[in-house]
Amino acid sequence: MPDALNHASSPEQLRLLQREGMLSEEGLHRGLELLAETPPAVEWRRFLSVALLALGSALTLSGIVFFFAYNWDDLGRFAKLGMLQGGVLLTFVAAWRLGFEAHSGRFALLASSVLVGVTMAVYGQIYQTGADAWELFNAWMLLILPWVLASRFAAQWALWIVLANTTALLWSAQVLNPRDFWEGLLILLPVAAANTAAWLVWERGALKRSWMSARWLPRVLVCWVLFLLTGATTFGIFERGEGASGLLAAAALAVTCGLMIGLKPGGRRDLFMPTAALAAGLWAADAALIRLIFDVMDAELLGWMTMSAVFLGEAAMAVAWLLRMRAAEVTK
Repeated sequence: MPDALNHASSPEQLRLLQREGMLSEEGLHRGLELLAETPPAVEWRRFLSVALLALGSALTLSGIVFFFAYNWDDLGRFAKLGMLQGGVLLTFVAAWRLGFEAHSGRFALLASSVLVGVTMAVYGQIYQTGADAWELFNAWMLLILPWVLASRFAAQWALWIVLANTTALLWSAQVLNPRDFWEGLLILLPVAAANTAAWLVWERGALKRSWMSARWLPRVLVCWVLFLLTGATTFGIFERGEGASGLLAAAALAVTCGLMIGLKPGGRRDLFMPTAALAAGLWAADAALIRLIFDVMDAELLGWMTMSAVFLGEAAMAVAWLLRMRAAEVTK
């Protein structure tokens, strides 16, 4: 039996230790009590400090944006740009003095990165440069890249990834201007592939760098990839004449779902990944089945009865499969 003591504590892990004779009944009850205890006061203070800091930063930045929107006609161009550039400078100096290792310094640098984009937007409105929207986001993304690399902060990387995706999608719409679903798919697939690569790089980096251990960013990345590929697959299924394109999107979705199910960062599987992959795969399969039943076979009443049974069966099998996978992770 693999060493069960090398895994994080959980109710299932404690019960496994008790079944193997490595933990007494009293020890099991005490362990379950400890797991159910609320965090100590110091943990609550740390959580509230970070949460309120993030909320305060978001409210302050939104207040700055609304301030300029409300007072746009009353402010001169030098006042607008001067206040914004002063805000960028002050927040950067604050981040530098507080240190990038402190949460306050990281959020100050994040605020400075956001204000860079606000400054560029205001500049474009004042001087009417005629630049396309994708150029604004591209310049914003490139300007803050050094800060992103220096910050070692997941939220800062999330902002940069959002800007990169927005730049790519706006560039494809405004420059390439795809004429049909096939051309749009040839643009969408590289975007999905780039985000998948970012997810895999993040998972790799999390094994060596503690600041990359947060699980919310890779989960957001895979959900975005699944949204793109599932949407493309569904569109290809229901749009007549797009069968080949839909198959290409479905193949990309299948590869991504396989990666999500098979990947075990650090030797442990994040069960969110196979759950999301299963949901996306079932969505695409159900879309194909609906197209077959209601469009090809034209079975109305029988079709609804069939799909009801399929949904119930899929739910039962999905839950059973995920429970087996969870039990297998516990017993490793």
